Amino acid sequence: MANLLTLFVCMVLSAPNYAQDSLTLGTIDFYGLRSITAEDVRAVLPYSPGDSIDTNAPFPATGLGSEMAEALQVSRVQLSAICCDKANSIVLYVGVEESSAIGMQYGPEPTGDVELPLEIQETDRQIESAMIAAIRAGDAQEDRSMGHSLMMNPEARALQERYVAYAEKYRDILIEVLHGSAQQRALAATVLAYSSDKKSIVPHLETAVLDPNAEVRNNAARALALIAQYANEHTELGIEIDAALELLRTQSSE
Repeated sequence: MANLLTLFVCMVLSAPNYAQDSLTLGTIDFYGLRSITAEDVRAVLPYSPGDSIDTNAPFPATGLGSEMAEALQVSRVQLSAICCDKANSIVLYVGVEESSAIGMQYGPEPTGDVELPLEIQETDRQIESAMIAAIRAGDAQEDRSMGHSLMMNPEARALQERYVAYAEKYRDILIEVLHGSAQQRALAATVLAYSSDKKSIVPHLETAVLDPNAEVRNNAARALALIAQYANEHTELGIEIDAALELLRTQSSE
């Protein structure tokens, strides 16, 4: 399963008979900026905080990244939406890859056959169902105060809290799968992020940001973004994240 909080807007906003006709766009975060400024990007971005987002249409709009890249004269613009923050609003991430930027060098495709325990796989499926039900009911708020995502919805949260136990119980297997398995690496990145020892898992997630699989990179980057926020709020823990990581570099917010 992909990181649901990253992909959920694409899934739910296109779903029929959604309980809410619209959601509010809350924060817009920018990353990868070099010579291009946040103001430059805002000028060609047709969304602003506070906008009402139609849940019956794709969000972000189909083809918008290509249109923005052409307008900004950059190599690529990537838009990802997350539902939802503490205010039950959508968070939009806008990434810019400038023409002069050094491209990411991804690692080789792992070939190992180690699989995650069945209870992790089953919990993952249960979380997907619970999260879909919660967001359709308009109960999509997310608690990020512990450096990982926990839904405020009781059923979804109880399932996610199993990940906290799995991250300790299966730490070695999660790391082995994340770095060397041909499959389930994306799920391993998600579960490992629930470890109570955030400092020790950061290097593993940093490596996963350079995984050849986009879903793995996405889940690892999402996890690191939450840990980075947690680290800023708890400087006494000494958690450091490589500032050279393109996804987390030069990030600004509306």
